[in-house]
Amino acid sequence: MTRVAPREHPEGTKADPVASVRTGGAPLAQLWRPVAVLVAARLVMGAGMWAYQHVTHQYPINHWDGGWYVLAAQHGWPHHVKTGLGDAGQDTLAFFPGFPTVIRVVHFALPLSWLRAGEVAAFLTQVAMVAGMWLLARDVWGDEVADRTSVVLCFFPAAFVFAIMYSESMLMAASAFCLLALRRQKWLLAGALAAVATATRLVGIAVVVCCAWEAFQAVRKGRKWRALLSVPLGAAGVVGWFAYLWASTGDAKAWLDTERNGWAQHTSLLAIPRLVKSVLHTHPADPNQVLALAGTGLGIILLVTLVVSRAPIMLSLYSLAVLVISATSVNPSGIRFRFVMTAFPLLMVVAYRLKDAAFSVVVAGSAVVMSAMMVVTLTGGTLIP
Repeated sequence: MTRVAPREHPEGTKADPVASVRTGGAPLAQLWRPVAVLVAARLVMGAGMWAYQHVTHQYPINHWDGGWYVLAAQHGWPHHVKTGLGDAGQDTLAFFPGFPTVIRVVHFALPLSWLRAGEVAAFLTQVAMVAGMWLLARDVWGDEVADRTSVVLCFFPAAFVFAIMYSESMLMAASAFCLLALRRQKWLLAGALAAVATATRLVGIAVVVCCAWEAFQAVRKGRKWRALLSVPLGAAGVVGWFAYLWASTGDAKAWLDTERNGWAQHTSLLAIPRLVKSVLHTHPADPNQVLALAGTGLGIILLVTLVVSRAPIMLSLYSLAVLVISATSVNPSGIRFRFVMTAFPLLMVVAYRLKDAAFSVVVAGSAVVMSAMMVVTLTGGTLIP
């Protein structure tokens, strides 16, 4: 089968109705396909969760960050920064408000406990995520690649975090729809979606980079100054959150201080070299560091593949920004598989490049690794998602 080149949307053009028929008709009517893949993957994860709960009598969905998001939704954020180290310094100040806000909405809209509301909120954001990624992949490469993208995403090694209530799905949903809006030159909509992304996780800044690039191109080629509004609007999420924390706690570095005090996390340009050195000189090596190094290599390979595949530049920019932000993070260092997944155009290019038997083999292997990582993470507590 001949590979289809990425589709561009020249300025001022509308979707071709003939092309729409050729690629499968109205896209909204086909969104059941990515949702069905998500449901299938969640059923697989759910079976593992049920087995874990049955054996250990523990409820794993609020492990790791999931419990913190529920706490933030239920109790909000404190008005002071803890000064202790480790557990003594951990607090909800380290968690952005986007996902907890969705949990709150679900809790007050439905007769559910906070934990159940978190589960529903996670699934709803995951539906939005697969829909956004499917529509974006379809817009660039067509229906077949869009369908394969859903499979790659839902069975990617790090996809098990969708079962333990993380905010990645909300970030990826907002980012995917933002990139789609940029392709349509819907500047205010793109900026609003970027603001949702930056209010969900700091790495959402990557989509603001895309807004800046597309705005620059729009001004350079067509003097469309309105496009520039998407940049400050997109940054408003993170800027507004940091401003709120400053006003609430009196500490302009409230988030940074909590990250450092509670989780010993900070930023360093030498994070990757130090990771490589640690893996090479520590015996036995920390499995988290080994996986982070593997994720770093995978991210670089997929980024190069995305570039040489002549994908739209903003997809490469988004992926590069996510990887750079992740690569400078310390404790743990390196680009974990979860961060590779967050740079979701890298998964799209896998769906674009692989077909038939090769695609099936890669997805099957990925699903096995995902299942193994879920089991080890939940039962051993040694692997960081």
